[in-house]
Parts: sequence; C-alpha cells; structure tokens
Amino acid sequence: MSRVGIIKSVDDKKKEVQILGFGEVTGSVLIEDSEFGCEDDVPTFKLDSGTEMNNSFGYYWAEEAVIQSDLDNYETNGYTVTNLSI
Repeated sequence: MSRVGIIKSVDDKKKEVQILGFGEVTGSVLIEDSEFGCEDDVPTFKLDSGTEMNNSFGYYWAEEAVIQSDLDNYETNGYTVTNLSI
C-alpha cells in the first residue's frame, strides 16, 4: 500500500466527516494497551503536512482512492467534510 487517507470521525446526526489527511504508511509500532494488559501493533503514518503519527486511536484508514471515494459519497449525501490538517 502506498498512499493512504485517514478519517478521524463521521457524525451521521450532524452529517459531518473529519479527516486527518493523506500520506504514506511508514511502518508500525508496538503500543501498550493498558485495558487488556498487552501490546498492540499499530501502523505509523507520515502525512502530507509532514506530521508523523501512529494509529493508536484506531482511526479508519485505507488506500487513498478508497478514502477519496468514501469522501465523495459523503459529500454527495450532504455531509460536510473537514480536513483537520494536523
């Protein structure tokens, strides 16, 4: 997988979608899961903004074309899409 997009949240009542942006998967990192007392292997990303992040919050992500298609569908159905530009 080369380019990806990351959606932070979808609020169906308010018809709002928040995206963190687009970028590349750079690897993965082990994060301690205190609830279950184990480690989770989560992907890491470098966004086009230059921000490097891991997906420890479980945001929805997929190939860029898939996310762009999802966003197009949301907009077609009256949702407001906000890029948080982190």
